[in-house]
Amino acid sequence: MPDVLVAISPLKFQQVLVNLLLNAKRAMQCDGGKLSINGRVSGGLVHIEVTDTGLGIPEAIRERLFDPFVTHRDRCLDQGEPKRTGLGLCICRDLVRAAGGSIGVESVVDTGATFHIEFPQADDLFEKI
Repeated sequence: MPDVLVAISPLKFQQVLVNLLLNAKRAMQCDGGKLSINGRVSGGLVHIEVTDTGLGIPEAIRERLFDPFVTHRDRCLDQGEPKRTGLGLCICRDLVRAAGGSIGVESVVDTGATFHIEFPQADDLFEKI
């Protein structure tokens, strides 16, 4: 994909990606897995997908996943790791929305998850927020 400017500051964009990558890493720590990041530009929007082959997200949690303090603990993830706050995806959602974008997730338990992010494409550096 060619270089593309999006309507979000580099620091905020980095925070969104780091949160998603850390969640994917945790979801795959039991059995390993694959992580991929893909992007494309279409209709003035930058589409980014972060996909892992981890534990997946149960449907009951998926509906509230971007709400504050929602977290999913699994038998494998409980071993020796401190409890999480459940704020990472809420922060991601707020940063993405503040930039005029959207974020969502598709997941199948025991198969993995894909987070879909869309940002407006910025015409030049001065439009970035």
